[in-house]
Amino acid sequence: MCVLNSIWASAQFSGSGNGTESDPYLIYSATQLYQMNNFLNQPGVVFKLMTDIDLSDFIAENFNDESWTPIGSSSNSFQGKFLGNNHKITSLTINKPNKDYIGLWGYVSNATISDLKLECQNISGRSCVGCLVGQAYSSTISGISVTNTEIHASSSGLGGIIGDVNKISLNNCSYVGKVIGVRYVGGAIGSLSDGTISNVKSIANVEGSECVGGCVGRLYSSASRSSTLKSIFHKGDLVNSGNFTGGIVGSVGYAATLLNCTHRGNIKGKLYVGGIMGGHTERSLLTKNIKSCTVAGDINGLEDVGGIIGYGFFKSTSDSDPFHVLDCSYSGKLQGSYNVGGISGYQENGSINRCISNGASIKGTKCIGGIIGKNENVTVQNCFALSRTISASALDNLGRISGSANTNNANNMALVTTKVFSNGVLQSITDDDAKQGQSIGASILKLKATYVAKGWDMENVWNILETESYPYMAYQTAPPVVASKLVSGATTITGSSLKGGKVYMIYKDQAPVETTCNGNTWSFTTEPLQAGATIQFYAEADDMVPSNLTIATVDYKGSGTEADPYLVYTADDLQGAYKKGYFKLMNDIDLTSWIKGNSPTKGWLPIGQNTGDASNFNGDGHKITGLWTNTTDDNVGLFSNFSSGTIKN
Repeated sequence: MCVLNSIWASAQFSGSGNGTESDPYLIYSATQLYQMNNFLNQPGVVFKLMTDIDLSDFIAENFNDESWTPIGSSSNSFQGKFLGNNHKITSLTINKPNKDYIGLWGYVSNATISDLKLECQNISGRSCVGCLVGQAYSSTISGISVTNTEIHASSSGLGGIIGDVNKISLNNCSYVGKVIGVRYVGGAIGSLSDGTISNVKSIANVEGSECVGGCVGRLYSSASRSSTLKSIFHKGDLVNSGNFTGGIVGSVGYAATLLNCTHRGNIKGKLYVGGIMGGHTERSLLTKNIKSCTVAGDINGLEDVGGIIGYGFFKSTSDSDPFHVLDCSYSGKLQGSYNVGGISGYQENGSINRCISNGASIKGTKCIGGIIGKNENVTVQNCFALSRTISASALDNLGRISGSANTNNANNMALVTTKVFSNGVLQSITDDDAKQGQSIGASILKLKATYVAKGWDMENVWNILETESYPYMAYQTAPPVVASKLVSGATTITGSSLKGGKVYMIYKDQAPVETTCNGNTWSFTTEPLQAGATIQFYAEADDMVPSNLTIATVDYKGSGTEADPYLVYTADDLQGAYKKGYFKLMNDIDLTSWIKGNSPTKGWLPIGQNTGDASNFNGDGHKITGLWTNTTDDNVGLFSNFSSGTIKN
């Protein structure tokens, strides 16, 4: 009987081997690869890929327009071990928009898949769709590299690598491509229930309408288990037409820990939008820690919008095992309506400790803060808020540290030059511990000792370019340093990068442009810079994750004194003529083109609107034409909100 079983098994495979660990079935062709279908529901059968395989001819000869038929289904799963042996499978195409369990493997359980390079073309399915595996249960997957043009799903559970996962170990895997789905959409995994994910990289633009994440769309652990995501990297933009959007995880239910996670790119969603985690869907046994995570990019949502967390509900700080957001950083621009914060938009319980938010601007309507927007029993300590501007509708819902007060807040610092606007009017801020923090200057913020004094680990967790940068993670590329003075009309920008590599520039919200360093120096040639515009820079080098953003503002020619005024040449220059100092108009300006390109409905945006600073403006006999407005806003004219200063000539 044993002999007959062996002969029968061998007859199902056209190559050599007997399917054991010591003598695996050896795969040399697409036909032999597909013969794994003959061993479904058979635990422990071992296969080993011996050469690269191009599937194009096999698919053309054996399948209809739906292309590849996945290996395994929900009733007949693959339960063996596949050793990719660092070989490559290319030209995988699947066109099954009305079917579930779509991938090279459709359904695997108690399986092992390792060391495979997979190059896909267009992949489409309905639910549980991934380039490698549609659905995986209680399996181990490692050493996988997937590249793909686009992958689509018309229902739920879509990931660049795996669509839906339950109880898995996934490590040392990567995905490069584009992911477009509906519910539970992730750059690597669509939906994950119970698992350990480590060293996973996703370079992908991800789109969906509910629970969208750069790595995982939905993370849902059982009440008795806890999932861990460690050393996860996502680069790309996220767009969610619905709720729960996160640079690493869209939504989290029950317990999870996120460590050393990085997101680089812009994020757009509705409710619960965060640079690392969008928000919680359960209110018990929740996320344990988000630690040593970093985010760089602009984030835009409606409610509960945060640089690290959109919405979090955690254990109380009085609990023996409270939740913490520890050693995290955010850089970019944040915008929402209610509950917007540089680290956390809305958070109940727990703590935020040793975090830094370097926002170009944080804008919203109610509960807007440099570190946390809506603070419900959250202790914020030893944090630094470096936003250029923070604005909301009312001062009692606005703070450089916290949008709503908590008397347990302590030892928090805020950039002294931060402009705080309430309903468009610049506010005078008094230092405190509850909401505004203690003021500190930019030069002091670029010294290591400043952070050591607050208990930061500047040897193992954080790093800094002394006198040149704000802190960044030890595993990150150092941020680029801008050397040239950024003034109106300049067309060249130069600087340095500690590790060389590439430097990227984002000017006026345009797509990033890149340059390669010459040694440790870099330069960009650009259109003439316009005063008041914000420029963002970041660096990539030495297989490290990208740097935080270096954020700079273009200044005017001149020093702003009465003897050497700021010089105004263009409509863009004119828009910035609100800050304290002296300005001089250098030529006639027609506003027609500026209004058409920037505010075609409302017309001219008054100088000083949403700023409140006083300036001294000398028209020097020149003419401004093309001015019109069509708005119900207050304080409308060429200028707005001037409490002092002069306008003449």
